[in-house]
Amino acid sequence: MALPVAEAQDIEEAVLEVAVELDVPEGYRVQVLDGRIIVTPPPDGGHAVALSELMLALLTAGAEENGQHVVQGLGMHLRPGQKGLVIPDLAVLDGDFRDHQLSYNCYPPTVFRLVAEVTSSNWRDDTGSKVTAYATVGVPVYLIADREHGKVLVLTRPHEGAYQSTAEYLPGDKVEIPGDLPCQVAVEKLLQIR
Repeated sequence: MALPVAEAQDIEEAVLEVAVELDVPEGYRVQVLDGRIIVTPPPDGGHAVALSELMLALLTAGAEENGQHVVQGLGMHLRPGQKGLVIPDLAVLDGDFRDHQLSYNCYPPTVFRLVAEVTSSNWRDDTGSKVTAYATVGVPVYLIADREHGKVLVLTRPHEGAYQSTAEYLPGDKVEIPGDLPCQVAVEKLLQIR
């Protein structure tokens, strides 16, 4: 039996309030996804280098000249008016994103042009729940550097909670990043394969 909408929203609000008040060690991230509180540890060195490589490619492609920002670790409210937040590893944002700040230092999905996740211990969320979440809120491009399975996925064309297009890249390939900042990045740089 489904809960009445008002009761479900009260529960979502309570989960979010608990999540943001958690006392976690420095560097850990607290997210709320599908009604679950997810606490992830700080990234490892390969994760950090992969994000730096992607950030460099996007900045070189002209983010600043295009009036956009490339940032790491900025929170997104998943659904306007509902409670749930994620913190993508990296995102390309509209130039005026700061004018749209919401509670808990998060921003609405409408200011995100691209989100990227480099998988770690929480790879199931990055390749499962977050795919649906980002597609549902209309994030145009979702890049997943899936270190668990040795591939990079670029998902585009969100529609009704699913991405309509998926490109898969394997070691030896160059990842084609579409959107406002088209560029290429070697798969090895995003997976940190030596």
